[in-house]
Amino acid sequence: MEIDRKELCNILSLIRPGLNKKELVQQTCHFIFFKELVATFNDKICITHPFESEDEFSVKGEEFYRLMSGITEDTVTLTVIDNKMKIKTKTTSSKMTLLSEDQHLVSEKINSLYENMGEWKKLPSDFTTALSLCCFSAATDLTLGIKSCVCIKGDLCGSIDNNRGSMYLLSVPMEDELHIPAKSAMELSKFPVTEYCFSNKWVCFKTDDDVIFSCSVIDGDFPYEKLQNFFKEMTDLPIIELPSELKQTIDETLMLASNDSITSGKVINLHFEKNELTVSASNDLGEVTKTLGIDFEEEPIDVTINASLISQIINKATEFSIGENKVFFANPEFQHLMVKIKDK
Repeated sequence: MEIDRKELCNILSLIRPGLNKKELVQQTCHFIFFKELVATFNDKICITHPFESEDEFSVKGEEFYRLMSGITEDTVTLTVIDNKMKIKTKTTSSKMTLLSEDQHLVSEKINSLYENMGEWKKLPSDFTTALSLCCFSAATDLTLGIKSCVCIKGDLCGSIDNNRGSMYLLSVPMEDELHIPAKSAMELSKFPVTEYCFSNKWVCFKTDDDVIFSCSVIDGDFPYEKLQNFFKEMTDLPIIELPSELKQTIDETLMLASNDSITSGKVINLHFEKNELTVSASNDLGEVTKTLGIDFEEEPIDVTINASLISQIINKATEFSIGENKVFFANPEFQHLMVKIKDK
């Protein structure tokens, strides 16, 4: 079959989050082609995209993606013969072995996912915005259960671990409660999904282009009331205006910011003292420090925070408050709290 190489590469790039980096289960490192769609699948995420194929087969994911990306021609011919895929253009000829052993297992799981999808329901227009802002406050350790999720109930989207909490008020309440693992939520927030439904213990999200992002959910009781109470405690604190040039300063320090597994990305440090805000970052390549003026008269405090999150916070809220071992950012929609939160 002849295919548009650029179109296929764009599709493969989109569904790559569903590939496992290490193959713990057969086909979790593969692109799986069906007659009308192509999919990636692991135990936590399944992503499918419409794609017409003459054959059904599975091919090693990263190797196939790199091969297709390295081809310069716009049109590629793919032929499946004797458990081999032949890739041919005017200047390239290649063969890849297809997966045969236990090939049906993952395909059956994906088919079952589709067969058990319930009624599609509309998502709030700011659903992915809520996910992108709240996923940074969830724990990265899945053994912590509900604390590793972004949870939604009614119009409240929230997350909480032992050091942070975030809460976003959706424009429209949701009919169902969702507990989405934070890592899945972070990937899902990149997709312009407009609808959702359930399929057994998975929740499925669909874009207007029929891309479907499905992820497993976690059971548990999320402490919505506890999270709301923490934010209520902060509303009476004095408000401090953030410098208008803070966002540009953060962007200028990013190249020397270090990666941190706890906050799932690059981190920077904000040091507040009398009339000064110092933004600093460091990694193996070096360090950078920038100082800004600020109307601040409290005791000095340091805040280590995910750089992407603080950039998004500044877009939403230009004011913050400081309490005892607490830093609170807020606007009418989004609130973020950094504090040592103890379980009762």
